[in-house]
Amino acid sequence: MSTSFAKPIEFGLPRVEDASTLAMLAAESITGAWSQSGFESELCKPSCRAQVARSGDEIVAYVIGVRVLDELQLMSIAVGSDFRRGGIGLNLLRRYLAALKEEGVCKVTLEVEEKNLPAQQLYARLGFVVQGERRGYYAGGSSALLMGSTLS
Repeated sequence: MSTSFAKPIEFGLPRVEDASTLAMLAAESITGAWSQSGFESELCKPSCRAQVARSGDEIVAYVIGVRVLDELQLMSIAVGSDFRRGGIGLNLLRRYLAALKEEGVCKVTLEVEEKNLPAQQLYARLGFVVQGERRGYYAGGSSALLMGSTLS
């Protein structure tokens, strides 16, 4: 699905100064989301790999993960509520995975709440498959599905 936005969407790297915006986006989408200081800490680590989508000067989506050798654990992704279902998340993840592959990452893993069907469908569209489950992982007892993809 593609939607027209008032300003063109541009993709790039976040700065540590963007941590408060990333935390707000995360809080809008994710129960128990990272705080501003959590994002600041992650963005400063050499193993951090992150990208953002911007509409003008506004960050409207992000993805962040941690690289260890030739693998990456995708830690968090969020799209602002006014920008969902318009293809931004899909395009951001496509660009992110392409950049990871280019730098030698071979495998990407993630956890997604079993109830979050839109996210599961997005990941499946990009080649992720369910590889396991963590029962009762989330608050309220919901399970996490472990998904992975080999970048080839």
